[in-house]
This record gives sequence, C-alpha cells and structure tokens, in this order.
Amino acid sequence: MRWRGPILHDLEKTGDLTEVFIVDGFHKVLDGKNGGGDPWHTDGKLYADVLTGKAPQ
Repeated sequence: MRWRGPILHDLEKTGDLTEVFIVDGFHKVLDGKNGGGDPWHTDGKLYADVLTGKAPQ
C-alpha cells in the first residue's frame, strides 16, 4: 500500500501515531468482485494504526 507510507510518516513525525500492527489472516475471502463487477484481491492482512487521540494544537 504505497499511500500508507507518507501518511504514517507524517503521523509519526507529529507524534500522533502510537502503534502500528498487522493482523495476518483477517480476511478469509481473498478474491472476488465488487458491486460494479470489477475484480479485487487481498493478501488477507488487516493493517491497523492507533492514534493518540489528542486534540490538534
């Protein structure tokens, strides 16, 4: 997920990111089609980021 890198970098830099973890095997179905009929594929992992929850300064 290329878009995650810059976002996580910025959150880490501001001190708003407290934890990053990956849950393997979260998604049981790895292939399918969306409502529009387009195919999708996943590695089955759930990527989660925990933020501090502090108010913006």
